[in-house]
Amino acid sequence: MVTTVLRPMLEAPDKAGTVIGDAAALSDEEVMSRLDGLFGHKAALEGAIVVLLGEVERRQLYRAEGATGLEPWAVERFGVSVPTARALAEVGTRAWDLPQLTEALCGGEVSFDKVRAVAEVATAESEGGLCEVARDCSVRQLGDVAREGARAPGQAPLSRESSRRSLRCNDHVGTLTVQLAPAPYAEAKGVLE
Repeated sequence: MVTTVLRPMLEAPDKAGTVIGDAAALSDEEVMSRLDGLFGHKAALEGAIVVLLGEVERRQLYRAEGATGLEPWAVERFGVSVPTARALAEVGTRAWDLPQLTEALCGGEVSFDKVRAVAEVATAESEGGLCEVARDCSVRQLGDVAREGARAPGQAPLSRESSRRSLRCNDHVGTLTVQLAPAPYAEAKGVLE
């Protein structure tokens, strides 16, 4: 079944062969274009999965199969790891409360990892802003947004500009890498100069 789905997405025009051979025959642009499309499809599929898992939880359908919860049921039924089942279950149980993030995921606009990064702290009031930020930020940056949101409940989500702040320390070689919004950057640069 997987190769049935993948083959049309991988095959170069007028060429047939193995999936790997088909991929090797693609141009660089075709490889990048197909990856963009496939990751969008992956996000949409994961969105559909979490919506349905949310419904399984809501109806407690796992009980009919003797499971005590959504996570262990998903591990057994679908052969996924405990961390994977946990992540899908956590987002699935929040999907109904976060329609904008869920729609963006199901539409392939944001990845599952991005939704997961903010799902725990997102509220009905903040999810629209978080959804916008998620389109432009990395998963790591969204984790920072979520941590800040968890420390200050009720505050509006960070702007795209302020969510792009980061600090990396390498104690081994004694370096710092900092990414700041324009105003704090100018201030820090002035002090250092």
